[in-house]
Amino acid sequence: MKEIFVFAFGLGFATLSFGQEPVQWSFKAKKLNAETFEVYLTAIIEDSWHIYSQRTPAGGAFPTKVSFTKNPFFTINGDLEELGEMEILHEDAFDVDTYVYSTKVDFVQKIKMNGKARTKVVGEIEYMCCTEERCLPPKKVRFAIGLW
Repeated sequence: MKEIFVFAFGLGFATLSFGQEPVQWSFKAKKLNAETFEVYLTAIIEDSWHIYSQRTPAGGAFPTKVSFTKNPFFTINGDLEELGEMEILHEDAFDVDTYVYSTKVDFVQKIKMNGKARTKVVGEIEYMCCTEERCLPPKKVRFAIGLW
């Protein structure tokens, strides 16, 4: 009986570990004027977890990457900005300083419309989240945001 309990407890713990989602994403567009939008990709991060900046130096942890699907109805305008409280975290495993966000970060991209068509910004975020003790494997999240 004791072996069954230990097995069931271990199976439940493994299921919780694999089903963890310490980062919740939301997406929106803000119209600045008739031809310009800002697209917001917002990560809300659970306590004790962090994700890496897209500017994390090479040789360290997996940086966040954002890709946009090409669309003839708009042009990507400028670099992807990060708005949030960035922290510098030294990773002993890599012997490198990494840049992380621990509560919330907005990745913001300006979009310039090439006409008046209604369209969507489609893309993908690839990121890795960690605590001080462990990391989950990199994960990809797709998004589609209406521009109208």
